[in-house]
Amino acid sequence: MLSDKEIVRMHQSGFTGKKEFKVVNEGDGSLAIRFVKKGVDLYFKCRGDKGFKYTKIDRHYLEKGEGITIDKAIEISRAAGAIKNAGGDFLEYIKKSTGKKAEDLKQDDNANKQTGDSATFYQLLTDYLELHLKGRRGYKSTKNSLKNHVFEVKRFQFMLDLPANEIKPAHIVDIISRLIHEVKVGQQCNRVRSMLSAAFGWGIKHDHNPLFQT
Repeated sequence: MLSDKEIVRMHQSGFTGKKEFKVVNEGDGSLAIRFVKKGVDLYFKCRGDKGFKYTKIDRHYLEKGEGITIDKAIEISRAAGAIKNAGGDFLEYIKKSTGKKAEDLKQDDNANKQTGDSATFYQLLTDYLELHLKGRRGYKSTKNSLKNHVFEVKRFQFMLDLPANEIKPAHIVDIISRLIHEVKVGQQCNRVRSMLSAAFGWGIKHDHNPLFQT
């Protein structure tokens, strides 16, 4: 998890993009951080009726006195996730925690739906693992394969930060080619290719395309 100082430093450096952290150990709930030119927005992410739903909590204070700290955002996200998993009204909780009006929360949510930006390649793969495969047969082997052949391969790090909808066939070919020519584990090729294909198929089916942009 990023600290307040790291968030301030990233914003001052001109970084724009998204970071996301799971904050609920069991069930549904993540803290999503959006870096934009005007500031840093903090969202509670959870699954809705049609894919994922992003509810804006507040802006990060960026050492200027307005907004909230990352610890406060984590606290609100964890509580909102627990309330949602128990079947409660997490929107009402966020409203009370931030002093927002219900209509403000609704507007934030609608704005997220209208942006249509893609989750990153890394987010797609990790969500496929944790939201779709966890608890099923093949979860551990799939997780290890992606870890060894994608997540921890240094030259693929740029790829993991790309929006999932910008991943091209050439990117996937590079992953498979490494297995054949460098790692020399040809038998893994079809398995890894099937994993990646399944992740994208799952992402499309579950409307995994809602992350925010200005």
